Amino acid sequence: YVAVQSDPYPALIKPAVTFAENAVKITPGHGGWWKTLGAIQYRDGRYESALDSLEKSAELSGGESVTTAVFFAMTHWQLGNEQQAQTFRDRAVQLRETNGLHEFYEPLFAEMQELIAPQ
Repeated sequence: YVAVQSDPYPALIKPAVTFAENAVKITPGHGGWWKTLGAIQYRDGRYESALDSLEKSAELSGGESVTTAVFFAMTHWQLGNEQQAQTFRDRAVQLRETNGLHEFYEPLFAEMQELIAPQ
């Protein structure tokens, strides 16, 4: 929950990072935990670490989901990698059109759209 909110309650971020770090230590082969870790690292401003965790998630999961692509896009944007951000933004749009997106994640998708305007 904390990771997908555009303005999460700051006091929850550090405990969420610790939780996600412990989850990947316990089950390092679970791509979903790596995605959670990458998302919360993004919220914590740890963009390089977020990118590493998201890459691990995609590797373990056999590709990226809509939400993974969204976090890839926003992370690359924060790192100044505008072309890669656009590529992942476009990928997130494509995945959403193909696979749909649960309404819970729509604000996250909108956040990406606000951050990274289409070219």
